[in-house]
Amino acid sequence: LELPALVALGWLAWSLAEYLLHRFVLHGLKPFSTLHGLHHQQPQALLATPTVVRAGLILVLVLLPLLALAEAWRAVAVTLGVAGGYLLYSLAHHATHHGRSRGAWLLRRRHWHALHHRAGRKPGYFGISTLVWDRLFGTLPRLNAAPQSAASFARLAAAERPSALAAQQPAHDGQGVAAGRLGNE
Repeated sequence: LELPALVALGWLAWSLAEYLLHRFVLHGLKPFSTLHGLHHQQPQALLATPTVVRAGLILVLVLLPLLALAEAWRAVAVTLGVAGGYLLYSLAHHATHHGRSRGAWLLRRRHWHALHHRAGRKPGYFGISTLVWDRLFGTLPRLNAAPQSAASFARLAAAERPSALAAQQPAHDGQGVAAGRLGNE
């Protein structure tokens, strides 16, 4: 029972890290906010950190410190949860922009993420794999019902097409910062 609990703890730790990194690093710390601003300008573009870098970060920032603090199997279990959480986030984020699934789980995430990408609204919806932390930290500007049908999703997806998003996006100053805003859309 301890092993599954440690894996779950790793996933929980990842989900919090996902929220904090997205909110405070990708939307607030240069040069990361500048690079993330490109994603907001071109959500269909295939922009990503190379897998070897991501795997290396999990190894260096999660596994190695845990190996220094705990038995190897416990460190590996927590790291497995973090890596699994990261994989879920990565796949869900890619699918929100490029996937064609009509499943309710993904439709909800697409809806949340489309709200996150909308210009001219209070920043929020920073979670991709879960909104638990957005709820806890008060970053859900409005609680809209997620689309439950393919037709309602089609209307939402049409608003996320590059041409539709470009029309919604405020002018950027070339550094990923929206004119008159702090780039926290």
